[in-house]
Parts: sequence; structure tokens; C-alpha cells
Amino acid sequence: MEQQDLKDLWNNLQVNVSEKEVENSLKQLLARISLYEELFSAKRKATQKHYSILKIAGILLLPVLASFFTYLSFNNRTVVQESIISYTEYVAPMGERREVVLEDDTRVYLNSGSVLIAPKKFIDKNRIIYLIGEGYFKVASNKEKPFRVKTSLIEIEALGTEFSVSAYSQDNSVQVILAEGSVRLSTLDIPNSQSIIMSPNHQSVYNPQINGFIVNEVNASRYTSWKEGILIFDKTPISDVLRRIEIQYGVQISYDKSNTNITRHNITAKFIQNESLEDILNALSNIINFKYQIIKNQVIIK
Repeated sequence: MEQQDLKDLWNNLQVNVSEKEVENSLKQLLARISLYEELFSAKRKATQKHYSILKIAGILLLPVLASFFTYLSFNNRTVVQESIISYTEYVAPMGERREVVLEDDTRVYLNSGSVLIAPKKFIDKNRIIYLIGEGYFKVASNKEKPFRVKTSLIEIEALGTEFSVSAYSQDNSVQVILAEGSVRLSTLDIPNSQSIIMSPNHQSVYNPQINGFIVNEVNASRYTSWKEGILIFDKTPISDVLRRIEIQYGVQISYDKSNTNITRHNITAKFIQNESLEDILNALSNIINFKYQIIKNQVIIK
């Protein structure tokens, strides 16, 4: 929520509560977010991989909280607690997917290891939600209230459309796949920020190192089939294939990235829903000729 949005909301409020109550509620929100660390801690210990859910959640919400308290310091007024910080947090644990229906009937499919933070009720002039991880959105049309998805790096704005966003912290980039309609992508609080408009069957990848978007024409269904538990690859680099398997099955895959006998391969394959991790690894090992070992939630490729 931008500071101007807060001012507009502030001016339209009719009910007052104390600043202390608002501060306590914000503390409770941050405390609930800290539960994400506990939810994923067991998986992280098993894989020896640190998924910084709490840190990214903090990055997403700190600008909101900072703007809010900055505004409080300049105004001797109070605000409705529920109007500002009444959020629901939806979590898809590692190795699982989850379907969520928001208050405006927007449908969201969360992929493994993802968190969605959304208001219990959209009362502002914009429908703003926060995403950590990957989600597929079927946005309910409302031209008077644009729908915005904020990640740690970019913001996606849509009126009525279907698109997928991948914003895992360990990927250091954000990928958007547009299936229907149109969306506007923009960077967050960065000098010389960019803004682009996407059309269907295109992929946009934001790279913070160049502060720019790389746009490609793609078959959107190949990139969004994960929501049905299906993995489709078309001449896909093996590194990307293994990354998708990590996400889908909640595992960590270790292999020698300098070994060209593995990394030189591009994979064309389709893995249907309910295929086991072993089934997929067996198929890949027949293509690439490697051996693997599974130890709890860690896969070691030799």
C-alpha cells in the first residue's frame, strides 16, 4: 500500500481506535509471519537448505509498516485497525500445493513452499496482495479496483486475467507467465524503474542485476501446468528441470554444475500428476545416464 493510498483511506475512515491498539495489531501480524519459519524449518533441516521465508516476508511488509508509522507521526489522528492490517496468510508447505479463493472471488493456486498474504477484505481502491514463492492467479474482474501482486522485486497489476508468478527468494529473479488478458509489470522503489505491458503466451523474467525485463514468447500452458501437478519440458536445460523438481517435490538436488555430461542436456518430457520422485529421476537417469541417491529430502546426483 503506497503512502497516498494510506492518506486516501485515512480520510475516508469513520471509526477511531487508539494508536496503541494499531501498534499491537501490527506486532501480532509480524508474529504470525514468523510462524512461516517454523512451518518450513523441518523441511530445511532435512535438506540443509535455508528458505528465507521470514526475511522475504519482512522485506515485503516493512515498506507498508514504515509508510504507515511515518504517516502516524505527522498526523494526530487514529485509524481503524481492521482497515489497515487485517490480513490472512495462506501457506503451501514444501512438497504440497494449495488452492485459495480470496474475498473478491479471485482464485489462487499456490505452489510448494509458497506464502500468500492477502487482506481479509479489499477495502482500498486497489486489491493488493503479497506473494513469496509461486502462484497462479485467476483474477476476478473489477475495473474500479485494480488487482496487484507485490513480490520482493516487482509488482504485477491486472484488471481481469490469468497469470503465473514465480518469486522464490533463492532464485534471485521473478518470472511472470501470462495465460490470458494483460498485465503491467513494474519494479519497486528503484531509480530508473521500468514498466512493461505483457500480452498472452509471453514470459517476462525480471533480473535485478540489470534492473530490466527479458521477454520471450512461450506456450503458457507448459509453464503453468504445475498447478495440476504436471511438469512439461520442451528442450529445457537440465538445470531448470531439476529446479522445477525441487519445487514440486520439496527436495534439494545436489549435482556437479561443472560436469558437462549432465549440464549440456536439454530435456523434452512430460511427467503426469502423481508420478513419484523416483519415477521422474529414473526417467531422467535413462536419458542422461547418471546415478542418484535419495537421503530423506535430499537427492544426490553422481
